[in-house]
Amino acid sequence: MISTISTIEKMTLSLTEEIRIQAPIDVTFAALLEQLGPLNDTPEGQSMSMKIEPWHPVVSNVQYRLSEVDGGTLIKFHHTALGLIQDEHREGVGKGWGHMHTSVRKRAEAAVRAGKAAGR
Repeated sequence: MISTISTIEKMTLSLTEEIRIQAPIDVTFAALLEQLGPLNDTPEGQSMSMKIEPWHPVVSNVQYRLSEVDGGTLIKFHHTALGLIQDEHREGVGKGWGHMHTSVRKRAEAAVRAGKAAGR
């Protein structure tokens, strides 16, 4: 008999993060879109395009909630996935998202230092 609980645990993934950024919400959102799109890369510096691959049966949902807080923006991030998640992906997903979010923070805060914030 197959244990349903262990099988379901191997087929789900859930990661939640809060990222504080010292930049206005519009600058942070622009940096987020750049990082998720054309500037997306791995912690090792390899380009990583976000495209759907028909041979990897996983349903994934990525959610970003940006809110204004004292001194900048708070991003609440949540990633869930269901499907055939490989162990190496499960082990590296936190590192990958952490790298991406650090890049967003650096990009938004650099834009503020450079005076590129909208309306400034």
